[in-house]
Amino acid sequence: MKNIFFLLVCFVCAGLNAQTINLEAKAKELGVDRISKIGSTQIYRIVKNDLYGFADENFSIIIPCENDYNEFIGGHYLRIRNSNGKYSLFDMSLKKYVQKDKHYISIIYSITTGDTTKSFFSSSNSIEDDTIIYDIEGKTIANIKDFSISIQGGNEYGIIMLENGNGSNFKMLNEFGKEIASFDYIYCPYKDRDYFYVRTDSNIYTNPIRKYGIINHEGKELLKINYDKITFQEETVIITLKNKISVLDRNLKLKFRLENAIDAEGIRGNTFLAQYPNNKWKVINTNGKILFTVDAKKVESYPRNLFKVENQNSSYFVNMEGETVSDK
Repeated sequence: MKNIFFLLVCFVCAGLNAQTINLEAKAKELGVDRISKIGSTQIYRIVKNDLYGFADENFSIIIPCENDYNEFIGGHYLRIRNSNGKYSLFDMSLKKYVQKDKHYISIIYSITTGDTTKSFFSSSNSIEDDTIIYDIEGKTIANIKDFSISIQGGNEYGIIMLENGNGSNFKMLNEFGKEIASFDYIYCPYKDRDYFYVRTDSNIYTNPIRKYGIINHEGKELLKINYDKITFQEETVIITLKNKISVLDRNLKLKFRLENAIDAEGIRGNTFLAQYPNNKWKVINTNGKILFTVDAKKVESYPRNLFKVENQNSSYFVNMEGETVSDK
């Protein structure tokens, strides 16, 4: 049995050595410094003078050694940069360029529309040129000018989110590049809810008045855009309008109001820390039950279900029942 195992090991090692020798021989034949197989693909990376190129399974060169950067994006797509600083996108499965010699090429973004997933990327020809969104075959979807594709969410609802250079304006496009909505801020807080948190500013430079609301992927208002504050929790949403604070469920239905509260924030486990006049603080659960009340100048939520209570000359920690657990 040991002899058979030894022979198997020798056979495997001989195979590996043969492969190594074969690659070395192919490298010499192609006039490159080295060849290495890329994972389980039928693609080989070739290197010459510290510049990268690629060859197919037959060792035919499909991308010459003239690139100083390369990375796989979106599965079988390769983004490369040549020594002149120009980017190209190459489809390794079809062995052809999707785009070549661009000033910039983004990563690949995927959105879901019904049961269909579509992929997009953006690129520009120069610093001064507009940015164009393309589908993965290279077809033009939209000219987004000085905007870029954002990672603010919405992919699950067929939305391409855009933001401008300083993050002061956001747009939602559908899969065909048509603009759905534009706001000073847009964010998708839940992956399993068709909610987009939006904000409008009266003036971004002098004393802005900001209003918040919720729309869906079609731009329809689900929660009117006139709230002073909206905070998202795991299973609840806290809304503030003219110093009136309410707690909604995930379907945007009223659960209860925080009467007379002047501020509230969600904390772990869908519990709320609410501030009241005269330095009073309450910790309240998702059903509206008050867990404890404390008089303090300031109360902060801390890890491990603790709260730091601060007064003029002292500070201490309490647990979820309001019991003191530490004075450090």
